[in-house]
Amino acid sequence: MMCMKLRLLLLLLLFALLAGCGPGPDTAIPTLFPVAELPTDSPSPSAALPPTRDLRTPTPATATAVLPTPVAAANTPSPEPVEARLNLSSPGHGAVLVLDSNIVARGLAQVGTTHIISVTLVSANGRFLSGAVANVNAVGWEAGLYVPPNVGGAATLHVRVLDSNGNTLAQDSAAVTLALDASSSSRYLALYNPVEGDTAVAGHYLLFDGRAQQPVGNRLTISVWVDECQNQAASFTFNVSGSGYWQGQLGLPNNLTGPACAIASFGNSGEETWREVQVPINILAPSADIAAQVTILNPAPGSIHLSGQSIYVSGMVFNANTVQITILLENGRVIAERTTMPDSQGAWETELLLPFDVVGAAEILVNARSGAGILQAETSRLILINPGPTVTPES
Repeated sequence: MMCMKLRLLLLLLLFALLAGCGPGPDTAIPTLFPVAELPTDSPSPSAALPPTRDLRTPTPATATAVLPTPVAAANTPSPEPVEARLNLSSPGHGAVLVLDSNIVARGLAQVGTTHIISVTLVSANGRFLSGAVANVNAVGWEAGLYVPPNVGGAATLHVRVLDSNGNTLAQDSAAVTLALDASSSSRYLALYNPVEGDTAVAGHYLLFDGRAQQPVGNRLTISVWVDECQNQAASFTFNVSGSGYWQGQLGLPNNLTGPACAIASFGNSGEETWREVQVPINILAPSADIAAQVTILNPAPGSIHLSGQSIYVSGMVFNANTVQITILLENGRVIAERTTMPDSQGAWETELLLPFDVVGAAEILVNARSGAGILQAETSRLILINPGPTVTPES
């Protein structure tokens, strides 16, 4: 019953409202805007809005440059050490180097950046003669070196790799001969005997001869050095007549044996006018079993003598009882002959008379013989015989 009343009340209110909305003045009906169509596709990534940001005013921060963290020095790898190596390719063993000339030494090498290659020329007795620092290239080294005119004979060319402290890391060397070019030298000393490798005998004389040009003070010194040619064992100084051929003999002590150096010189060591020649020799004890040897000291090779005059002949001999001296002409004619005996040190000498009727080249032949007269050794030397003064018969 209550529901029916409520429905009736609602209907009455509806009719009252409709009556209040009766016809009146015409009112324009507003035109509706077209409804915007929403896109069906999602926006492309380029049109997408950026992520949401906090638009509140940020607190400004101080900009700080970030530097790279340095690597500890201990962690830096060190370069691998270089094992120093080298060789001397040129000049080689036995090379002949001319005095007062420039040479080029070269070879292969493996060296570090702090290493240097030192080249030195040293005489037989260890005297420094010349030196240079080599230039190193991609495959090896090269150095220019001056050979001074002062010291001739045996020498050694040394090449060394040195570190920054001067320590030798690698080395090589070559035995060379320093030779004289007399045609281009105004002052020089030549040594003909002894030669490198000669044998001497303790207690005997050692023969020296050669040629000197402008010898200082017209004086020469011959000597023998031992203990790697550092200590003088015997020495003799004598006068010469000036430039030209010279000769001398040096007595060796009885107790001297082993490797040694025979040295001839003039002038003062280290001065510009000083000249010296050094040759390695070997000295044997008097009791050593060695073959007989004989040498001629006088006269000089190619010397001139006069017919009808005496000629003085001398020399040295080892392990022989007698010495036979014979002078022959080119046609084989014997013009003089004599036999003599050496003294206790092996020295021998004699005089022979040249006939009046001989001229031209002649040969002095010297034979060393045993007590039984058996030939043991021999040597010879050429001389020239010129006509002597004419003999005027007495009336």
